[in-house]
Amino acid sequence: MLANTQAAEGWDNLAYCLKTQDRLKEAIECHQRAVALKPDFAAGWYNYGLTLSLYGHIADALACHERALVADPQYAKGHYGRAQALQQSHRIDEALAAYATYLEAEPGHHEARSYRLFALNNVDHLSREAIFAEHQAFGRAIPTHPVPDFPNQPVVGRKLRVALFSPDLRAHSCAFFIEPLLRHLLPLEPQVAFHRHQAAGHADFGRRRTMRRAPLVAPARRSASGPQPKK
Repeated sequence: MLANTQAAEGWDNLAYCLKTQDRLKEAIECHQRAVALKPDFAAGWYNYGLTLSLYGHIADALACHERALVADPQYAKGHYGRAQALQQSHRIDEALAAYATYLEAEPGHHEARSYRLFALNNVDHLSREAIFAEHQAFGRAIPTHPVPDFPNQPVVGRKLRVALFSPDLRAHSCAFFIEPLLRHLLPLEPQVAFHRHQAAGHADFGRRRTMRRAPLVAPARRSASGPQPKK
């Protein structure tokens, strides 16, 4: 039993490494091996569901998160993964219920609160005032940190430098306003740097490189989890 548990965790870790390289099909095969070795591996089913969501297999992802909860009804992340899969399936009321269950267990998980806010924007019966109140409550729940006052040393002829930070330049909201921003900045010929979290490159970034005349710093990245929760 111990050998199966360790082997399952090894396959699950390998799947995560492959996912960070955007090798999703290979990652899925590793997840399958992990849960085959240990069918009651709640975290394995959850991680399997995350990868399937990235692969676009939302129904299968939902099934994995539900298997995680069957394996361990106390595994809170199963509700979180289930909520995201339901949201991606446009089953908003069910998604909100799943977020509520997760946040009851993990009230300090602000990323889940953020996803819940996105879901609330798709609820027809909520007024704009009610949604605004939810955003205000979210803001109050986030701890504040002092921001240092960075000195500005004006230098004649200094080039403007702009850094754009985004979890995912393919799907994050930054992707939708970035091009008008770049067009507006073009006359200033700034140096632009992208910082993204996902590992894989994509055509949109290449297209944005060609639309500017200013030097463009290669995009940095930290992880491939994108908008999905990490392990």
